[in-house]
Amino acid sequence: MSPESHFVSNYGRMFQLGKQGRRTAIKTFAASNRNPSYLLRIEGKSTLISLSTIMREHWKFEFIKDLEEGEECKQIMGFPDYYVTNRGRVFSMFAYKWQSIGKKFNYYFGVTLNRKGKFIHTLVGRHFLPDWQEGLLVCHRDETLPFPELNFVDNLWAGTPSETPKMVSKKADVFQEIKGCVTN
Repeated sequence: MSPESHFVSNYGRMFQLGKQGRRTAIKTFAASNRNPSYLLRIEGKSTLISLSTIMREHWKFEFIKDLEEGEECKQIMGFPDYYVTNRGRVFSMFAYKWQSIGKKFNYYFGVTLNRKGKFIHTLVGRHFLPDWQEGLLVCHRDETLPFPELNFVDNLWAGTPSETPKMVSKKADVFQEIKGCVTN
């Protein structure tokens, strides 16, 4: 069977051309919920190919259809296989899926890029704040917003390290309020 007899849809389903020219779905091999693989016969050899590899090769930017109205994405500086949106979502070209966001340091949300932890608000700010430059910090305007609105670019601003003590003081007050609400 030649490679031309295999087809992949933009939804990640694999098909092959049968003897009568009919298209039939190929069942997954070594399937998992995370990344199913297909056993294909190409040039006389059996080849195991993962769905993420197929999608990367044939539908590289298909993930853009998942963006919401007004949402933009940019490639992350220093991490060419990852994209960040102005609403704090991160897409991995390697895994070909939206990354799960985890909570770090008791408050800030983060994501792992190539085994390196990064804060979501920092990624969004560095890529979407027009006044951000090296040496500035990315700060939240309103620390009480829920996730994911907390990390939307509209809630972020670029500040100098000298402005940080003011923000730390405000954050301490906010944390005390939150803590008081939880314990009462």
